[in-house]
Amino acid sequence: MNVLGRLRPAARRHPHADIAVAVVVGAVTLVTTTATPAGGRLDVTAVALAALACGVLVVRRRWPFAVLLVSAAAAEAYLVYYQGNHGEMVLAAPLIALYTVADTSSRRR
Repeated sequence: MNVLGRLRPAARRHPHADIAVAVVVGAVTLVTTTATPAGGRLDVTAVALAALACGVLVVRRRWPFAVLLVSAAAAEAYLVYYQGNHGEMVLAAPLIALYTVADTSSRRR
């Protein structure tokens, strides 16, 4: 059994790992948005979109495809809100969701 084979059952027993992933991706998204030289502004809309894109990762093991759809839509809305100039790290959330879909689904779908 490889390392990932041993980590998957542990991650299922401890949902705190998914919460930690969502918090870290959300924090990195908000920090990198404001830490640029031009300094993106954070308001309620931006924080809500980032929270939706990253927060939905908490339930990614239960509903992987729905999480991918919601996360991708929220991430794109976040990028549209900033006209693509700030906050590109929000795309890490749909990438994690895409990995989960690929990992949990069969090859023939």
